[in-house]
Formats: sequence, structure tokens, C-alpha cells
Amino acid sequence: LSDDKFDRIAESFHVVNALNQSNSLSKFIFLEQRRPKGTEYFHGILHAIQNNLVIRFQLNSYWSKPTQRRCVPKAIKEAQNRWYLIGYDLDRKDFRNYGLDRISNFEITSSKKQTPNVNVQEYYKNAFGIETYGVPTPIVLRFENSQKEYIKSLPFHVSQTIFEEDETHFKVKVKLHPTYDFIMEILRFGKWCEVLEPESFRTEVKQVINEMHLKYNKI
Repeated sequence: LSDDKFDRIAESFHVVNALNQSNSLSKFIFLEQRRPKGTEYFHGILHAIQNNLVIRFQLNSYWSKPTQRRCVPKAIKEAQNRWYLIGYDLDRKDFRNYGLDRISNFEITSSKKQTPNVNVQEYYKNAFGIETYGVPTPIVLRFENSQKEYIKSLPFHVSQTIFEEDETHFKVKVKLHPTYDFIMEILRFGKWCEVLEPESFRTEVKQVINEMHLKYNKI
């Protein structure tokens, strides 16, 4: 196992072990209240991947009516504390991702389909989260030094490098798809972060900030 996979397994083991040893969990261990993540589909999806089986399910979107989907699953991917099914959609004739927490009426069929191959690791190598629209580009951010240790301990991406450090600021470079997911992550740092490059991405972030400013300055 790679180091990151081993660390995740070890982390899960330590949590389960701690829960097993505690007779009154509520006094010492506090878990986040959250919806199921769809991990109950893991076994079925992996079986379908290994056998090129078609699966059917209902996708419950946050923005539109539920839709029925048919796909040949290719992989399961974690992104921003959510699990996604990566599959070839047989009706849309394209690769799509589906949040496992939004899937219901899951069914594995006996039908087998040959579909185009995809290197999932290569496809998502420049992704922050699950979206891959936009050409991957070097993005340069400038942070106040108060954020340095946090940024070092929890990098945005494997491509992250820190450079031009001085007494007050440091710069971070990553190569990513410039998606809205990454804009939201940047805005989480508020006044302690500034986008320097590329100019097009800086303009996009600036527009979002201006819209926020208007909302907070309504009379």
C-alpha cells in the first residue's frame, strides 16, 4: 500500500479500536452528525467494476428532479469528504461522476457492456475535488504567514509548492483546474489569502468577492 492509503486505513483502525474500548462513547468521543455517505454501495460497485456489469440507480440531484441512470462503473473516488462513483453513462455516452450519498434504488444487472477505458488517476491528477472543467493551469496564491503551518500541514494539492517566503507573507503554487470548488476553498481563508496568477482566475475570484460585498452593503 502507498503511504497515504496505509495512513487512512490506520486512522480508521485507531478510531474503531477506540470506540470498541469505550463503554460510554458520548462522554469522550464526539462524532460529527452527518448523512450516510453511500459506502454501503462499495461492495456492489466493486463487483460490477471487476465484471463489466451495468448498474442502475436513481440519482437525487440537489438542483433538479431525480433521474434514472445506467452506467458501467470504473472507479470509486473520494473528494472533499464525499465518495463518488466514476462511470461510463450509457445514455449520455460519456464518463460522469455521481455522489454516492445521492444514489438510491441501486441495482446490479446481469448485462455486460464494453466501454471506453479511462485512467482515473490521470484524469483527476489536476483536480481539486471532483470537477475537471477548465484547462489545468499554474495558480499562485499569496498568504499571510499566520496561515503557513496550516497550509503546510494540509496542502491544497500534491502539486503544491511554497516559495518566496519573507517576514510577513509566503506564496503557494499549485497546478489545478480553475474550478468554482477551488474558488470556494480560497475564500475560506478570507483576507489572509490573495490570488496573484493567472489574471483570469484572479478576475473570477474578484467578481465573486464584489458580489459578496454588494450583499453585505445593501441599505
